[in-house]
Amino acid sequence: MISADMMREILQNSELIRQILPTAQQLKILKYIDNKEVTSNDLAVFFNISIANAGGQLSKLHRNGWLRRSDVGDPTGGSMYVYKNTLSV
Repeated sequence: MISADMMREILQNSELIRQILPTAQQLKILKYIDNKEVTSNDLAVFFNISIANAGGQLSKLHRNGWLRRSDVGDPTGGSMYVYKNTLSV
């Protein structure tokens, strides 16, 4: 059962909660990543989606605090990110 204090917090912060709550697809991504480090390409291959879509999903999860990322550099120049869960799901 959720306490009255927790219910008040949810109501007072409902807009923020809506913004950061992962979608169903993002929850699948978080479960897939679990304790691994993944790139946009890894995610695109596993879920059979475009690299751009995978990168967008990972970037949004990172902005919302669900993932950490490290720039490991791209051999052709530019940035390449590796993502890891902030929390285990």
